Amino acid sequence: MGKRDLRRKPGNRPPKDRIYILTEGEATEIEYLKGICARLGLPKELVIIKKACNTDPKGIVDELVSAKKQNARLAKRGNDALIDQWWAVFDTEGRPHDLSAVVQKAKDNRVYLAISDPSFEFWLRLHFGYTTASYDSVGKLIKELRDSGYLPKYSEDNKHPDMDILYPLLPQAMKNARLLRAKHTQLGNDQPRTDCDLLIDAIAQQSRVSQLQFDPVVLVPEQLSMHICY
Repeated sequence: MGKRDLRRKPGNRPPKDRIYILTEGEATEIEYLKGICARLGLPKELVIIKKACNTDPKGIVDELVSAKKQNARLAKRGNDALIDQWWAVFDTEGRPHDLSAVVQKAKDNRVYLAISDPSFEFWLRLHFGYTTASYDSVGKLIKELRDSGYLPKYSEDNKHPDMDILYPLLPQAMKNARLLRAKHTQLGNDQPRTDCDLLIDAIAQQSRVSQLQFDPVVLVPEQLSMHICY
């Protein structure tokens, strides 16, 4: 009797998740996420990144939930492929921290919130080292990124992340964000916080080359701030 062919057939590889990301920001977040996807070799059809029409957390989540329901209707009719993961990326800057109603709607509709406090720039800051420093304004955080030489060209008027600097430091950012969650956020502390590493984890799981760049972990939704702090 001949030997069985144990080589993995193309059809046996686990299917990839389609991910839809709605962001508050129109420059930094979108450029950063697209830069990550490009370096991981992910097509635009697999990770869809859109600028939200709304700028407040409630409006962004309402918009995301509406898009999810529309996708489900189209997929049921065979007019679109079903999207597996739905994410909203937004900051808390200048807003009350009571997002309980927004978080509850996200939970009820099974969408994920990648919240950063005070802003997405804090996630960028974690690429350059661990900190639990509190920032009373986003401007101070942006100034630190520029004046410390981390992102020397980044400013209020030039919110374009330099991915040639940031991407090689991604393993450090992931490690620092996980440490912050374990030693700070999960202990009930507020600012600073970010869940952007969990979004990056979700994206990285879809890439064949992700293991060559950093060591992603399987997304555990219960680790998100939306399940811890609200």
